[in-house]
Amino acid sequence: MNSGNGLSKQGFIFGGWAASAVGNTPLNSPYTPTANVTLYAIWNTVYTISYDLNGGTGNTLAPQTYTPGGTAITLNSGAGLSKQGFIFAGWADSAVGNTPAANPYTPTANVTLYAIWNTVYTISYDLNGGTGNTPPPQTYTPGGTAIALNSGAGLSKQGFIFAGWADSAVGNTPAANPYTPTANVTLYAIWNPVYTVSYDLNGGSGNTPAPQTYTQGGTAIALNSGAGLSKQGFIFAGWADSAVGNTPAASPYTPTANVTLYAIWNPVYTVSYDLNGGSGNTPTPQTYTQGGTAIALNSGAGLSKQGSAFGGWADSAVGNTPVASPYTPTANVTLYAIWNPIYTVSYDLNGGSGNTPPPQTYTQGGTAIALNSGAGLSKQGSAFGGWADSAVGNTPIASPYTPTANVTLYAIWSIVVTYNINSGTGPTPVAQTYNGVALILNSGRDISKPGVVFQGWATTQNGTASVDNPYTPASSLTLYAIWGDPVIFTLTAKSTSFTDNSTTDPMKLRHAFRTSGGEVGENISPGFDWAQAPVKFVRRYIMVCLDMVVNLPLFYYEMPTSRTGLNEGDIPRPPTEFHVGENNYQGPWQLISTNFHNYQFRVYAVKDGYDISRFNASQTNVMSNNADYIMGYSNIVIGKFKY
Repeated sequence: MNSGNGLSKQGFIFGGWAASAVGNTPLNSPYTPTANVTLYAIWNTVYTISYDLNGGTGNTLAPQTYTPGGTAITLNSGAGLSKQGFIFAGWADSAVGNTPAANPYTPTANVTLYAIWNTVYTISYDLNGGTGNTPPPQTYTPGGTAIALNSGAGLSKQGFIFAGWADSAVGNTPAANPYTPTANVTLYAIWNPVYTVSYDLNGGSGNTPAPQTYTQGGTAIALNSGAGLSKQGFIFAGWADSAVGNTPAASPYTPTANVTLYAIWNPVYTVSYDLNGGSGNTPTPQTYTQGGTAIALNSGAGLSKQGSAFGGWADSAVGNTPVASPYTPTANVTLYAIWNPIYTVSYDLNGGSGNTPPPQTYTQGGTAIALNSGAGLSKQGSAFGGWADSAVGNTPIASPYTPTANVTLYAIWSIVVTYNINSGTGPTPVAQTYNGVALILNSGRDISKPGVVFQGWATTQNGTASVDNPYTPASSLTLYAIWGDPVIFTLTAKSTSFTDNSTTDPMKLRHAFRTSGGEVGENISPGFDWAQAPVKFVRRYIMVCLDMVVNLPLFYYEMPTSRTGLNEGDIPRPPTEFHVGENNYQGPWQLISTNFHNYQFRVYAVKDGYDISRFNASQTNVMSNNADYIMGYSNIVIGKFKY
């Protein structure tokens, strides 16, 4: 079959013969036809690859052609091509491309390939004050393998150690290794100081530890442990940065300059014990290292002393204030046992009956004793009143009680005065206890008996002589109410200033004698009987309250304000105490007087059968002035009562 030599078609290459004009599969040669046949030339496309140095220099490269289906083209290697500051990195399909085309290369059309020029960075070295051979520069192409920096071998600087390369002369952070520069760069040697740590035994003995070196930025130094070092009476406590320092440097230790460290020697103190007259095994001495944990002192267990209790340890044989435990001595010291006396408190029933309380013990400095309450103890006609420190004492000792020696306490049996209302009615007065102070006896106000009045208290049921009030009993006893017939009194008033514009209204007279609680006589003892009488020249209404003081009926009164009339409820409350100068006069009457707004009053309580008019101005021992009669009128009789 014809080889196609001499045949051509612009832009194509002869590819064999096909059985049709559009066939692209060449027939085999030799060829055996089976009929008349026309064979058609096959024309395959031819692609041209042109090269552009893209700013580089060197011989322009001849184009290459590729026939589809043929063998891929091996691209030019770039040998002999160059560009200042760059390196050839392959061929791209555009002038700005930086991705190299595959090699071998299979074009799909006519194409121009452009040289790729990658930047080349130079790494230079500076010894930065060090000595040795400066390492040669190194180059790096972006996208290439990072550069292994120079190791610094053979470089040195007095008192320093090589620590890498920094991007400035004062930098102390080493660049990463391998290193990927992004521009031309000079790297400077980093020189870290090397510090020496020396040791001084500071008066101790043993082998001085060898100096240690520390490189700035390196691992902190583990300081010497002090093993094998000693000093009499002291204990090794670390290393300080001065001979008098007592604060140990931390270990591991990071020096910031050459330094000498001095051994710290803490004193060791001995705490010895002295039983101070006690018995038992003397505790073993204890040692304390200054700055260490305080010592837990011996508890005193197993130690004793007759009649005393262990109270701790003092720093002198006569001390009684225990030192604190845990204890921190400041020198060698002997501690002395403290023995606190134990006092016994015994009880004596002092004539009473019941079970004698068991003795109690008190340790000096301890909690005060709660004394026996006396429960279950008794004595005929007496009441338990506490405990005294003598058999005749009547002042009870306070409880809780702190004795100062062995002591016997005696029961106090108080005198008790009880009351019997002797067939009267009302509440029996509460019993009173006599403790050396005369008793104010019950007034009898709250008791009564029909037809008779209360006249005091007697020592027997049928007694008529009342005891003194206040009353001092000699022994426990019962007092009996005395009931007697009432005595009739007439209450008479006289004044120097009465006029005829007074009232005779019996209701106002009644108001004049109201007590603070209600009707006339409400607070007066049973047997009170009021008899109204004509009233003359009464201008100021007088409030009267009956009371018993000494052996005579005495009368309070209060002047109202300057009003000429009083409504019910306006009268002031009676006084609660009695004040009169003649309360000891033993006559048949009693005088009470006062002044109010220049109106002078005399109020008399006169027993029936006596005449008030016989007391005249000449009896100055009774009357305080001469104005005893009222303009020739008779005395003013206000009313009568029985008491």
